Amino acid sequence: MTIAYWILAEPLAAVGFVLLQIGAITMHLTGGDGQVALNVVRVITAAATVRPAMSWLRSRRALVRRRCRSRGRLGEGVPGSLPA
Repeated sequence: MTIAYWILAEPLAAVGFVLLQIGAITMHLTGGDGQVALNVVRVITAAATVRPAMSWLRSRRALVRRRCRSRGRLGEGVPGSLPA
């Protein structure tokens, strides 16, 4: 089965934003600046979006799989896609 690479954008963006904010908190703390409240809120918000993004990805993959099965094309390559 193949999956279009653009489907991965939302979960990767959510995880990347969590990592970015953790790095920002680290920089604030090592620089002697203790003002990390906004970064902590951003980490919590970004972390809360990871799970919905992943469930969306799973539901999208299931939809693509059902469509391919109904058309008898399960396992065929699709342009602009990666192996699942």
